[in-house]
Amino acid sequence: TTCIELMSVTMSCADFRLPEYQELRNRIISFFFKSLTYKAKKVLTTAKQGLAQIVAQHKVPRELLQSSLRPILLNLGNYHRLSLSLLQGLARLLELLSNCFNVTLGEKLLEHLRKWLEPEKITMSKIWRPGEEPRVAAAIVDLFHLLPPAPNKFMDPLVSITIKLDALYPCGISEDGDATGSLFRAPLTRFLCRHADEAISYFLDHLHLEPYANLFVYILKSDLGKDLCTQLMKQSKQLIACAFTPRQIQRQSSNPQAQQTAAMTPAQQQQYTYQQQQQALAQQQAAQRSAQQAQGATAQQQAALAQQHQAQ
Repeated sequence: TTCIELMSVTMSCADFRLPEYQELRNRIISFFFKSLTYKAKKVLTTAKQGLAQIVAQHKVPRELLQSSLRPILLNLGNYHRLSLSLLQGLARLLELLSNCFNVTLGEKLLEHLRKWLEPEKITMSKIWRPGEEPRVAAAIVDLFHLLPPAPNKFMDPLVSITIKLDALYPCGISEDGDATGSLFRAPLTRFLCRHADEAISYFLDHLHLEPYANLFVYILKSDLGKDLCTQLMKQSKQLIACAFTPRQIQRQSSNPQAQQTAAMTPAQQQQYTYQQQQQALAQQQAAQRSAQQAQGATAQQQAALAQQHQAQ
């Protein structure tokens, strides 16, 4: 860490910005990028602080930036290469340089995350240490709140996948102290809080689905979900409308036939269904007879024309 701190101080010197030190500056910047994937926490913290200082004081050449990011991006191309240190290093890069990435990164992360929906294959691959597999998936989820904003693109798939991961990987107490046994809810909450307006609208539209409703209530009660609570208070009218106008009632109110059957007893509903089926069968048979009659009339017309042609 002393070496990294020394390089940070060197980079902050005014004389070090002269053109003759360009090559040395580039080598130091590359070293800082590599240090972000180290496992030692002191090294990671110092490297992140140093890189943040460099980004603030120097304009990093585009070519250098691309070459420094390339090793990380190459490893992200295959989910077998994902590790906690790599994903945590990517998180630190996103905190400093999120404008250098686009939605393609999020799409790739979702593609990788879906692999964890088949836990047997993940376990049998033996790529990670036993018990580390869900932590890697949670680290992927924890990247989405750092990506460039695209809530409408990622909201539904990320929430849906998280609900499935919750059921597949009950992990006891998570690193965030989550006693429900979920490693994934805290990372998801950070994404939802960043896009609180879109998140509230999304969950209100899905309140009729029990897993979504339960997740929403849990997040609202959590310490991390305070921003969502604040946003929900601003949309109180929409909440009341969703809470007291269930989806089933909404569908029935817009469908007269649904209103009629809802008031029937089970025996009446069975009789009504039978009558509807018989009516549909009668209509189908009538249509077939009409088609056959039309074909017969056409055949008679063609025969009459043939006889007239022969007479001529």
